[in-house]
Amino acid sequence: MYLLLKNQGYEPAYALAEFIDNAIHAYQIESAQNPNPENELKIHVKIYSEQYINDKLKNSIIISDNGPGIQKAKLEAALKPAKQPQNKGLSEFGIGMKAAAVWFADNWTLETKPLSESNKLTTDFNLENLLNSGSSKIQVQEQASIEKNYTKISLKNIRKPIDPKKYQEIKKDITEIYQRFISRERISIYFSYDEKEEKLIFENNNEVLVTPVYETIKGQLYAIGAPKTWSVPIEFVMNGHLVTGDIMLLKEGSYVTNPGLVLFRNGRVIHGTTRTPYIPNKLFKTGNKYGRQRIYGELFLDGQPISYTKDKFEFNEEHFFAQIEATPGMHDLQKQAQAYRTKETPKVVATREEAEKEQNIKPPHTKPKPTAPHNPTTPQGGTAQPTSPATNQGQNNSDQPPPSAPTIQSFLKSLGEQTNYIGLKDIIDESVRLYTSARYIGTALCLRIILEQGILNRIKDKHPNEYQNYSADGIHTIFTKLKNEVGQLGPKTPTINKIFHYSKDQKVVQAIKANGVAKIFDSIILLNSISHGNYKPNKQEIDTLVANTQPLLEWAYCKN
Repeated sequence: MYLLLKNQGYEPAYALAEFIDNAIHAYQIESAQNPNPENELKIHVKIYSEQYINDKLKNSIIISDNGPGIQKAKLEAALKPAKQPQNKGLSEFGIGMKAAAVWFADNWTLETKPLSESNKLTTDFNLENLLNSGSSKIQVQEQASIEKNYTKISLKNIRKPIDPKKYQEIKKDITEIYQRFISRERISIYFSYDEKEEKLIFENNNEVLVTPVYETIKGQLYAIGAPKTWSVPIEFVMNGHLVTGDIMLLKEGSYVTNPGLVLFRNGRVIHGTTRTPYIPNKLFKTGNKYGRQRIYGELFLDGQPISYTKDKFEFNEEHFFAQIEATPGMHDLQKQAQAYRTKETPKVVATREEAEKEQNIKPPHTKPKPTAPHNPTTPQGGTAQPTSPATNQGQNNSDQPPPSAPTIQSFLKSLGEQTNYIGLKDIIDESVRLYTSARYIGTALCLRIILEQGILNRIKDKHPNEYQNYSADGIHTIFTKLKNEVGQLGPKTPTINKIFHYSKDQKVVQAIKANGVAKIFDSIILLNSISHGNYKPNKQEIDTLVANTQPLLEWAYCKN
């Protein structure tokens, strides 16, 4: 096991972070059990070069802290790989310290003086000796000590020597990884290189941009309306855990110093630092445009799955960014990021209409033309008129109103009559009751399950070989995969694929292909946003959601 761990893909800063995690985690547990406002945790990381004058310390690292130490009864568990701690937090997998230690060096020493005990414990770990002897045990020396509580780990003859340049990079990374601890808590981290010590200090000078809306109209840059603060609060549920934070535009943009999106878990940074910025195209659009300079975010993702090296999250990024983009205000923030200029003086106007009038732009028609290429049949046998999606502003620009209340109710009831899944029948009945009672958030929650589970059940029943490819996905990802399935399907191309037959499933194929026209996909994103508590819909929006997803629902619940 240890032989495998020595070859893992750590970065030096994240390997050192494992020791710092353990120290902070133990300190947090002790502080919770025995609060003491004067108790401050001090962590020292001492790095020695190959040229250091003391031969015993050359090319080594020593990490020490004045935390509660490791009790004798818990030392064996602390040294076993993959022995998970009883109280999870910064220490979670029970493998970090061991993996990081052998990644740095084959030979290391652990010393600890527990707070509640009178003896000091010392053990030497030598991987080569253990492998040669075939032993799975190491000796622990125990001796009386009057020293205060501490833990010290000495890594000897590290595999990759650290030069001054690499030291500065590691120090900068650690400062950003633990920015919230060293800025706001009774925790201090000290770094030294060949005994030249300094305390890590994190300075966040980011200011939020406060300006009017910027927009270029016919080559003229305008500043429209009153100044606003360009920051969007983020809050949604993913994988059963709350995601919170803020995404903003920075007053001072920079390609060099902006880490992009900074993702925290249990208070420490997992992803997004100045040296390794997180610039997802889904949010920043492209890395070489103005948005890259100014879009900055801090999001807190406690409980989300991560790699055991704690340097990346392991979840569906497409779903994650769909939730962010569905947040009210995000689209406007992204537009402002691309439009805002500092080297160009805008013309100030009170409204966009004023700018359009100046540019002789005629106002749009108040009644837009239908855009949907398909005419799905309603449960009554009539023809549903195309509808625009429910948006975060609650607008509906369709030529015809969406189905009336009886239409919605009878349509949903018809789905319940067609499914053999008892749980779904109950949820469909509940959706009708909630809709009738004008409880539209509850209706949306039911609609999401009805749509998502209905599609999954259809694939499971009709296409069992493909079910595994969809079974773990949410509605956003499911629809994206369905769209890819029908992307090349047509009368002049293969008429049948893994899921669809062009003629037999023509109505749903046309509906899915209408993604960019009928905006069914927008309705699904909005359904996600409602389901995660980011938006409160009205009746008209629920009606539109049902109308725009009607072909999918009919296909999903059809027994043929």
